[in-house]
Amino acid sequence: MDNKDKYIKFHLHDVDYETLPTKKYLQHKEWEAPNDKKLNAQIPGLVIDILVKKNQKVKEGETVILLEAMKMNNMLSFVIDGTIKVIHVKKGDKVSKNQLLIELK
Repeated sequence: MDNKDKYIKFHLHDVDYETLPTKKYLQHKEWEAPNDKKLNAQIPGLVIDILVKKNQKVKEGETVILLEAMKMNNMLSFVIDGTIKVIHVKKGDKVSKNQLLIELK
């Protein structure tokens, strides 16, 4: 089996290299700019409380969800004003890192 087309080529300190990418590298996603209208869990945890409802207006910095992680309660908020479009979780849900929690319109 010829893996030549799977090699990654790069140049570093005047030397050309070829290497096969690791499994972790192949699973890596391209970087995306943050979307201020989406609130994601920054760490895995447990949803303790949701302090907003669909169609409710929220202000920048207003706590919208409480997430327990590493034995600490984390107050999550948006960095912009907006109106709640969708709440993707409910009280008691376990969430993973980067999981979408709430979206603004």
